[in-house]
Formats: sequence, C-alpha cells, structure tokens
Amino acid sequence: MTNTTIDRRETAYFSEMANQLVYHQEKWSDFLSNPFSIENIKKSIESKSTFSLENRKTLASVLTDYYSKMGCFNRHENTIKSLQSKNTFTVTTGHQLSLFTGPLYFIYKIIHVITLAEELKAHYPNFNFVPVYWMASEDHDFAEVNHFKLFNEIIQWDSNQEGAVGKFDTKELEEIKALINKKFENNLEFAEWVSSQYSNNLSYGEATFKLVEELFSFSDLLIIEPDNSALKQLFQPMMQKEIEEQFSYQAVEATNEKLSEHGVKLQVNPREVNLFYLEKSGRHRIISEGENFSINGSSITKSDLCKELKNYPERFSPNVVLRPLYQDVILPNLVYVGGGGEIAYWLQLKGVFDACNIPFPLIQVRNSIQLIDNNSSKKLSKLGFSISTIFKPSDELKKQFIFDNASKELNFEELEHAAEEMASKMESLISAVDGGLEGYAKSESVKIRKQLEQVKSKMIRHQKKKHDDAMQQIDNLKNRLFPDNILQERKDNFLEWASKSDIQTFISTLFKRCNPLEKDIIVVLEKEFHGVKEELIQEK
Repeated sequence: MTNTTIDRRETAYFSEMANQLVYHQEKWSDFLSNPFSIENIKKSIESKSTFSLENRKTLASVLTDYYSKMGCFNRHENTIKSLQSKNTFTVTTGHQLSLFTGPLYFIYKIIHVITLAEELKAHYPNFNFVPVYWMASEDHDFAEVNHFKLFNEIIQWDSNQEGAVGKFDTKELEEIKALINKKFENNLEFAEWVSSQYSNNLSYGEATFKLVEELFSFSDLLIIEPDNSALKQLFQPMMQKEIEEQFSYQAVEATNEKLSEHGVKLQVNPREVNLFYLEKSGRHRIISEGENFSINGSSITKSDLCKELKNYPERFSPNVVLRPLYQDVILPNLVYVGGGGEIAYWLQLKGVFDACNIPFPLIQVRNSIQLIDNNSSKKLSKLGFSISTIFKPSDELKKQFIFDNASKELNFEELEHAAEEMASKMESLISAVDGGLEGYAKSESVKIRKQLEQVKSKMIRHQKKKHDDAMQQIDNLKNRLFPDNILQERKDNFLEWASKSDIQTFISTLFKRCNPLEKDIIVVLEKEFHGVKEELIQEK
C-alpha cells in the first residue's frame, strides 16, 4: 500500500500556529501540562491517576443506560465496564452534530482517536485506553451543522426548531434523504443505506449516535451524550464556582494577555459567565448584571440561580470555554485531539483547569488526510506532476508546467547571467568615473533587472496561451482536490468518496492509513480502496 506524506509546512493550507502545534509543540510549554508525545503519556497517566472512582462509576452507569436504550450495550459492555477500573483512561475528540457527518475531517478525528488508543496500548500494555467521541449535542448554532457539500452541491436542512440541536426532531430530514438518494440512483445499495439513517423518530442527537456507532462498529469507540443530568451533577461544583466567582473569565483573560504578547491570534473571547441555560424555547446566555443575573430577558438572583443549579443541573450548559473542563471532569481523559484551530484555543484554557484543580490533558492536532481520486491521479501523471506538487499554488504549477514543456527560449539562465553582468559592470564604471554617482548607478541597475523580469513574464504568458488546455486542466485539478482553494477535508463529505467502493471499505482504508503519530499530511489514493476491498472480501 502506498505511503505518501507531505510536510504541512511546505503547503499554504495551515497557519504558522497550527504547524508549531504539530511539529514544535514544546514552544508553547508555558500554556500546556506537557507537549504531546508518547513518553509524556506516562506523565498524563500519573496526573489523572487520582480521577474519582465515584465519577468512574457514574460515567459507566450513564453509558450503560444510554447504550441499552440505543440497543447496542452488549457489544460495548466490556469497554464500558472497564471505565470503572483505575487502569483505564480515555483519549477524546469532539465535534458538532454535523448532517451526515459534515466535512471529511469529522471522520478523520474519530479514526485518529481510535488508532491513538491502539498505539498507546502497544506502548503501555498495563493500561486500557478507550477512544471517545464527544457529541456537541447542546450546541444551538444550527446554521453551522445543517448542511454539507455533496458532488459540488450544498445539501441543506432548513428548520424552524430552536434550542439545543441534539433535541431536534429528524422527521424533517425525509426530503433531504430523498434529495441525496437521487445522487446515487445507480447505486441502490448505497441509497438504501442513506435512507436508513435519521429514522425511527429519533432526535438529532440519537440519530447521530446511531450513525457514528454504525460507521465505527469495528472499534471500541464510545460516544458521550453530555446532555445528561447525572453527568451534569458531577460538573455542578464547577458551574456553581462559575456563577459565584466568574472564575473562567478571569483565568482566560490572564492567559490571553500572555498569548497576545507572543502575537497569537486569539480563538476564543470569554464571557463573564460561560454558561447557558437550557429550556425548550432555546439555549440562552446567563448574563451577569451586578448581584443578579439575566436569562432570556428575565432577572434572577445569584441565590436563586444556585438553587436552580443544585436542583436541576441538566438545565445548565457550558459554552466553548467550559466545555473542555466539563469533559475532563467526567472522563479519565489523557489526550484531546482536534484540528489546528481547535487545539490552538486549548492554549487559552489551562488556567481554567488549574482554577478547579483538574489535570490539563495533553493536546494533539489530528491527522490531516488528502484523498486523490483515479481521474485526478491520471491527470497528474499526464501533466507530469508528482503528488507532492499538487499542494503548490496554481500559478506555481502553471509556471512549472511551462518550464518543463517549453522550448529552450524559456531557459533564462544565460539571459539572467548577461543582465547581471551588464548591471554589475555599469555600476563599477559609473562609480569609477564619479563616486558621487553610486546611488544613481544602483538605481539604473535595478531598472535593468526589472526590465528582465518584465521580459520573462511576457514570454511565460505567451507560453501559457500556447498551453491553454493544460492551464485549464491544472485549474480543474486544483478545484477538484482543493475546493474553494481550501483543504478538501474541510469541504467534501464522506458519502461522495465512500460511494466509490462502499462504506466499510472506505472507513477501513482510512483506518489502515491513519497514523496518530504522523505529523505530515497523509495522501490516500482511490485505488487503495479497491485493494482494501479485496482484503475484506478474503477475510469474509
């Protein structure tokens, strides 16, 4: 199987901060517990060894009830029970309830934590490591999760429902599924699978659980539904501290000041109270107003709000600042895995954890994967490009093609040498005649060099016209592999790629190629799907 990787730093698709968090996380040690490494997992285990046995029991009980309700407890019984053992820890990723998983990186995140758990078990056989997907079911920004791109068309779910998206009714999705199925008219088996999703009167959260559970049924992945009274009860002391002291605002602001000194673009700006109040009508901000608080326009005293929290913790929901803390209060978590921007905002949060004496987990940027379909592979070969070159900007690719395919007149080496020699001799001659004209000599030599650049540009443009068809092919290739000039993983949906073989084959191929310790971009060719499919058939 091919094993092509591309250094992220040699592309223009990642920020400098994201690259540092992948390749040189130690530069940000002041904002971490420890930089991510296999060796530092041992330190993370030690810091999390004090995780409450009562919290473990509550977590296992909640998962038992939820998985039993969803009809899949038997398959996960041993994994869930293992969470009660002090030798069991989690590695976690989280994401919104994106429609049909949304962009490809939803899939990549989960595969990363599954393979990371296996990698850690190989290095630390005396411990158990459970991969976890945290469903952001309490999010209320429906516009962020109601659409995805399929075959260059935006599939969008429009709804008037309000509140936490995990509670949305999925009956409205029948029209969406019918629209998707039209895309797979020649693949009835695939269309039937699409039709089977988001059905049986499930909530959006429950339907997402079913979908993710089915996609990763080969693994020990556990899915956390955080919108749960018993789990919120574990987090109740931290939420009360937030109401009484607004501690997270103070902690993040102090960290933000330090990060700003390093020129860091801040990902998250904290509110004075980083909690929401959940009710049927919506998910409302809790706003501090002196000694009182405001919720959806209604005033409530601090005392009454704390009573409400004590009696009904499920009505309170952490925002982006407190969600990571909630996660590590209820999970014996060692590592959080996310995208570059997501991991960057974790740098702002260690002070929040410290204020509550909760160990800050190791953080790791997920694998980035580039899929290349068969047609694109053929075009790359026909144009004379290697796989690595496709990550270059279009203009660079076009210039490279021109230089590789043009006749000798585009070899500027001799011309550049002659121009440089002329400029140098002119400067020397003028300066020798009158040293006071040195500035004038340099400005004239600059003109010669600029004139040469204009000649080169004109000749390249002329050659581009001669190779107009190839230039168009390069544009089409870039648009196919990097839609809207961003990474494919942020735009394409897995349905398009899985339909080239089948879902099991697609997921298995990614699983075989994912390497949680790989820092570079992993390139996967479509032809690899077919090799894996043959392997799966032989296994059966």
